[in-house]
Amino acid sequence: MLAHLAVDALKADALKQGRWRLGEDGYIEKGPFPKDKATVNVSVVTVKSDTSETVLSLTPRHAGESPVVYWSTNSDVSDKDHKVEDLENFATGEGTIYFMVKEPTGRYESGPATRWLADLKIRHQVEPAADKRRVILAATPHADLFYTLDGSNPKDGIRYDGPFEIGGASHRLLVFARAGETNKTADFQIPASGDKTVQIVDSKPARLQSKRVTLDTTGRVFGVINQFRDQPGIRFKGVRVEIGEGENTVTVRFQEREITAAVIEGVVNSLRDVLGEPEALVNIAIADGVQFDTGFALKEFAKLVGIELKPGEVSQED
Repeated sequence: MLAHLAVDALKADALKQGRWRLGEDGYIEKGPFPKDKATVNVSVVTVKSDTSETVLSLTPRHAGESPVVYWSTNSDVSDKDHKVEDLENFATGEGTIYFMVKEPTGRYESGPATRWLADLKIRHQVEPAADKRRVILAATPHADLFYTLDGSNPKDGIRYDGPFEIGGASHRLLVFARAGETNKTADFQIPASGDKTVQIVDSKPARLQSKRVTLDTTGRVFGVINQFRDQPGIRFKGVRVEIGEGENTVTVRFQEREITAAVIEGVVNSLRDVLGEPEALVNIAIADGVQFDTGFALKEFAKLVGIELKPGEVSQED
């Protein structure tokens, strides 16, 4: 029994350290392995509010001490394309970019291009216009937009070329955005003129969208954790966790990965433990929405974090 446990421990350590690998057939493969090819990890730093550009951080891997990264909007990117001058702050307004890493000495072979797709943000605004209303659409980064007002597929809808007018009745506005190889669909409910209420059906799944949520105190963070840790169907997207304060703050970003409250709790507790600061302050920002099993859970969340739900910020399935 003890010998079996020792073998399992050896196997686990070897897999963690990369000395062994788990093959596609489920069998263990033992090194040495062929040399890895040069590639790059891409992560989002921020989106500039003034230019709507996305700022990326590029981390070359298996590329030696002086890697050079090239980029293009086409998949056949090469060293004849644009060179990335600042790996920590690469700003772009494109929706799709391919990155290629070259190691100048030839010690490492270049791997396949890495594709990055922007997370499109679609926004709408309704303004009064005489006896009608005017709808304005926008996307970050810039994208081609198509829309419908009758619930039909917006991919086949009207191309958005500028503000358009609607009457006083309620409308379901569906918007399809496309930028390069990335695309996204947004679902907005425009209430009737004068109707400021948000209609939420308790039993239907709901999504909080187009609204950045900040849990700016440790109490609010753990209020959400305690309320939703046992509900894996509630998923948060675009989460940034900050532990500590000032220049000693540690930040973890989950980018496009949707996570649960239980995952957030695990990250917070682990970081506090590693840092040796069990009572370190915690702040969390949720940039890309929250998916709820029910409308009731969404209303509980709004009450818990102290936000007012407005028309256009909530979508529910039919």
